[in-house]
Amino acid sequence: MPAGIVIVEANTSPGLDIHQCHGSLKQTAEQRGFWAEMGM
Repeated sequence: MPAGIVIVEANTSPGLDIHQCHGSLKQTAEQRGFWAEMGM
């Protein structure tokens, strides 16, 4: 392991917002169905 500063990020409320910054993850009926099954 290299010596130096280590940054650890912790998110208290995970979500899809960061993944959708370049486009929606719910564009097709198949995608919408998947996320509906996941409760999102």
